[in-house]
Amino acid sequence: MRNFLKALVLAHIALAVYILFCFSDIIGLLIQNWHTNIFTSEELDPDREGLISTDSLLIPQIIHQTYKNTNLPEAWKKGQEACIKLNPDYKYVLWTDEKARNFISKNYPWFLTTWDGYKFPIERADAIRYFVLYHYGGVYIDLDDFCKRRLDPLLTAPAFVTESEPVGISNDVMGSVPHHPFLKNVTIFTGSRSQFNSTICNNSVFNWSGICIYSLREILSISWK
Repeated sequence: MRNFLKALVLAHIALAVYILFCFSDIIGLLIQNWHTNIFTSEELDPDREGLISTDSLLIPQIIHQTYKNTNLPEAWKKGQEACIKLNPDYKYVLWTDEKARNFISKNYPWFLTTWDGYKFPIERADAIRYFVLYHYGGVYIDLDDFCKRRLDPLLTAPAFVTESEPVGISNDVMGSVPHHPFLKNVTIFTGSRSQFNSTICNNSVFNWSGICIYSLREILSISWK
């Protein structure tokens, strides 16, 4: 009986260690989320918007969005128009499927085979945002997001991403200076996404197209500001 109890305890310990190993990514991101925030509430105060000098902006005033063509669904037009109206001095670029492929073919031909091999349109929609942010800089915003204020406060950092609940980061709104090392490595890992395996990334859209693959490996060592 005593040997049986010892074996049972050891089995439970081994199971606990295995569970911790499987969820180590999530645990690490939870810890990181508790104390990592690039912007303070004071920096994002709406009353400061008129006080921000263009000389203090690091990220270019460019808004990137993507859709299969220029005929946007009515549900997304209001969000697009709001972002343009609130930021009239920004350059606006809508990356259609044709424009995006031409961009990849011209500037990143090494990635074209992967691009053409994607099975789902969302994979290309995810990938193009990383490449255009790396190439031109600016802010990427999903069409189903909505601008309520000017984007200037976000441009004072060299790069930013948004938090994902309950842990991690999201790629629906992102910003970067041109040629930021984080985006450079995201594009590289986007082209070799099978090299990395993660509890969080498996079977998710992020595993298809890059950001989860690279960020889980490197985000803890990135100096954002």
